[in-house]
Amino acid sequence: MDSPPSNYSRRQIVAGALTGSALLQTMTQPGMANSAQPAETRQGPINWQQIRTQWVLNPRLAYFDTARFAPVMRAMLVAEYRALEAFHTDPQGFIRNNYGATAMQSLCTRLARWLDCGADELCFTEGAVDGLLNYAQQLPLQAGDEIILHAQLPQAVLNFWHQQARNRGLVVKTVELPVPLPESAQVVAAFENELTDRSRILMCSHVQPVDGSILPIHELAMLARSHGVFSMIDGSFSLGALQFSLRDLACDAYGCSFAHWLNGPAATGLLYLRRDLHAALSPAFSTSHEQLDTQHWPHLASLRPASVIRAATQLQTLPFAMDLQEKLGRARIEARLLELQTYAQLQLDDLADLELLTTTQPGMHLHLLSLRPMKLDTEQLANRLSNSDQIIVSGMRNAAAHPSLKNVLRISLNIYNSFDDIERLVQALRRTCVTDTCGVIW
Repeated sequence: MDSPPSNYSRRQIVAGALTGSALLQTMTQPGMANSAQPAETRQGPINWQQIRTQWVLNPRLAYFDTARFAPVMRAMLVAEYRALEAFHTDPQGFIRNNYGATAMQSLCTRLARWLDCGADELCFTEGAVDGLLNYAQQLPLQAGDEIILHAQLPQAVLNFWHQQARNRGLVVKTVELPVPLPESAQVVAAFENELTDRSRILMCSHVQPVDGSILPIHELAMLARSHGVFSMIDGSFSLGALQFSLRDLACDAYGCSFAHWLNGPAATGLLYLRRDLHAALSPAFSTSHEQLDTQHWPHLASLRPASVIRAATQLQTLPFAMDLQEKLGRARIEARLLELQTYAQLQLDDLADLELLTTTQPGMHLHLLSLRPMKLDTEQLANRLSNSDQIIVSGMRNAAAHPSLKNVLRISLNIYNSFDDIERLVQALRRTCVTDTCGVIW
């Protein structure tokens, strides 16, 4: 079982205290699964170093870039090869055998149990935002209608809405949240200040992609509903890390990615759309596939089978990713991520000339940690860490338009990371600062 080094006993005690209190608060917030009982008392300790061997990871690397690219498990590579072989042997038979009504009902039902929603409220997409933006194109918006956007939404989403604004005469309003993120009430107030009687859509990320802070989605969704505004949530970095209930989050639409923290197949995901909104779906939302009878698929999935067919072999690996999470226990995974992040924050806090951008508010951080070196260019720093120390992080020189989100070093923590990885990163950053006197490569 991987534990913090004994020579950091004070940090270990503090980290343990923070982990317990923050995890309890996180698990009992609206929209979070209520399972705060310590994992070790339920199932016994986990050997995290042994779990790490399940992934295809270079053992020489300290890999902290799950937010950009997530390695897959060895079992998934085997499953995908077998699926590819079966597909090329008999394409039509492969589709019929693996995506009939029974198989799709079973898969959607399993995902719905994870997300606490109806199986008929889910459809497959090519990523977290693909389905959200496709649905957004069908909404009956008029010139002058306002779209309230979170500034840390993916750039593709921001570009989409600005293009829609030009084409349809919409008004785009962007909410810039303080960095580090303050308490939840201030976040809600910032969005509320932008709402008017012309507001139609509120769109934000569940986990901010630049600084990793977790937004209070339940409160924002209820705020939107009270103003008659449609709430759309980008959950790119949530599934596989956070436990959450879509029923309790109360948003209208939510997009998930199977990649990243679920470590599932790349370029695949889900769209959740509340059941009572299905009647208003435009015919343009639907696609078809001549080789499939989707009549008995769950309703929303039946409208978009093309996304399933495009990823037919990759989706055969999805159950393996879910199996591992269910075996470990999703509460234990969340606790492990919080333990790693808390320890990393404490270690990095000792380094001069590094500004912490991720909030330390309990229940509002988990698995992404962002820093700004005061005198170093982060893209060059990330390259140096990769080339000299075999440490992989994201260096984002222009992560967002907001000045406070420029020149960001983002550290993505996953359960295959260890305390040794964190120590290695901290020592490399300390060595780089000393070598370059914190200024030469800026």
